Parts: sequence; structure tokens; C-alpha cells
Amino acid sequence: PSLIGWGIILVIGSSSLRLTLIIPWIGIFGGVGLMLFFGMLLQFVPQIIVAERAGTFTAMGRSWELSKGQFGRIFGAWLLLIIAVSIAVSFVGLIFSGIAQGIMGDTIVALAFSQSIAFVLALITIPLGYIGFTLLYYDLAHQAAQRHMPPPMPPMPPPYT
Repeated sequence: PSLIGWGIILVIGSSSLRLTLIIPWIGIFGGVGLMLFFGMLLQFVPQIIVAERAGTFTAMGRSWELSKGQFGRIFGAWLLLIIAVSIAVSFVGLIFSGIAQGIMGDTIVALAFSQSIAFVLALITIPLGYIGFTLLYYDLAHQAAQRHMPPPMPPMPPPYT
């Protein structure tokens, strides 16, 4: 139920982005910037819902708390994941498309084969983004737990016998 609630919130948010695109300059700079900002700060909501068994709004608050002061790191990881996955998918897709066109010529069958390969690659690579952000979530959660832990006790001297 919490993931469904999160999906509804995402649909509402993307609908509001489309609405702001009616006024071009406000929509382009304001809407996209706000969606990017909130998207980065609320990036970990699905991971928190699953890992911490939290409700939708609790997970949104926790994600906001974890990513406070970490915008650059999260944005950099997001950008790195997009670039790495895009390059990998493009490279593999280009190889298979070239092979298909070399064997089948410039036909609709070669195009269908290329599209099928692109679909399979998307099925493989989309989870890589979730895996990357799940690892980043666990890292941020661990750092937050370290910040809130009391300092360790000093070592005890050995007992005298």
C-alpha cells in the first residue's frame, strides 16, 4: 500500500510539471528545477518503504532527513548512473543493431530485432539504477546512525591478577 501511495504522489507531481510547462519559461526552469530538487531529496522513498517498512509520508520524511546536505552527492551518483548505463546500453545496442543490419539488411525485421534488443537491455539496466540507489541509501543510513550514536566507551584497563 505504501508503494502504491508513493506511485500516486509521483503521478500527481509529474502532472503538475506538465501543467507548468504551459507557461514555458516558468515551466522549463522552475518546474524542472523543482522536480529535480525534490526528486533528489525524495530519491530513497521506495528503499525506505521496503527496508524500514515505513508508510509513504514517513518514508518521505526519512528520505528528506537522510538526504539533507547530501544533494551534490546524490545528484552526482544519479548523473554517474545515467551516464554509465546509457553508454553501456548504447554500446551493446549498437553492436547488436549492426549485426542485425549486416545479416538481415535494412528491413523491418532488423528494426524489430533492434527494438527487441533495446527492450531487453532496458529490462536489464533499469534495476541497476535501483541497485545503485539502494546501496547509496544504505550508506547514508549507516552514516546517519553513526552520527546519532554515543561515542564509544574508552577501553578498559586489563584486570590485575
